[in-house]
Amino acid sequence: MLRPTTMLLVEDNPGDVLLTAEMIEEMELSVALSSIKDGAEAMEFMRRCQKGEEEVPDIILLDINLQRGSGLDVLRAAREHERTAQAYIAIYSGSNSPQDMQRAEQFGADAYLLKPMTMDEIERTSDLVRAIILERRN
Repeated sequence: MLRPTTMLLVEDNPGDVLLTAEMIEEMELSVALSSIKDGAEAMEFMRRCQKGEEEVPDIILLDINLQRGSGLDVLRAAREHERTAQAYIAIYSGSNSPQDMQRAEQFGADAYLLKPMTMDEIERTSDLVRAIILERRN
């Protein structure tokens, strides 16, 4: 049996954390989801991963606008180190700002997902996350 895909959600909105957890659960794939609630905690987690003190998640869903820091700073820090640079990092934000999207691409985001607001958007996001998980397994 394959080990579960590890996924880290960096999100400060409890409702979005719950919605994402439900979305992952409905996929019926083996995913171990954990979450971090702010930018400072996410930066500390990245430092521990880079030192080998934490396992680097397979997939990181990263909000941009976080309390105590920016998701873009977390993204940049992750991409600067060999260990954490291997993770699939998708920005998962409510911001559809072209500047945010451009900076995310510039800093090495693998994808830019808008947080779901409608059932169609939830389904599209779920399909993309499922594709990422299946691709990472192959």
